[in-house]
Amino acid sequence: MRFAAPVIALVALALASCSKQEPVSSPAAGSLKANELPLLGVRGDESYARVRSSAIPGLHEEFAAATHRAGMPARWDRKFDCNRFAGLWIGLAQVRYAVEQWHSSTAPQALALAEVWYRPDGAPANVGHAIVAAATEVGLLCVEPQTGSLVTLSAAERASIYFVRW
Repeated sequence: MRFAAPVIALVALALASCSKQEPVSSPAAGSLKANELPLLGVRGDESYARVRSSAIPGLHEEFAAATHRAGMPARWDRKFDCNRFAGLWIGLAQVRYAVEQWHSSTAPQALALAEVWYRPDGAPANVGHAIVAAATEVGLLCVEPQTGSLVTLSAAERASIYFVRW
């Protein structure tokens, strides 16, 4: 009978992991229809979950941990440049959202995250940069996926946006 307590604890742990639990820091905060997204661009889904602004640092930490585990150096390289960073950042956030909402039949299809290409102020006309845009409860926020910092695009940079993919 000395094994009864550990066995009961293991069974309880297994049962608890099978039940649906709400995540403590969900990245989702409400929903949007595709036509309500704040930037025009390619829209792959009909509905989007507004991104909780407070979840952005955690999403970046998960991205940084995943790239570190994969052996990716934490710096720009021609073989893995800004658009690759932005695409992977969004992809990993979408995986987290999909896992979190797996059993929900009413949840929006995806997080409202977009890969945005624009021309930075002062850069040559043929030089672009890619970042992540998030439709949040406080408005549109732009994230530099290589650092996780929030960036504010100037009026000229916003006008120079030439690709948006939600």
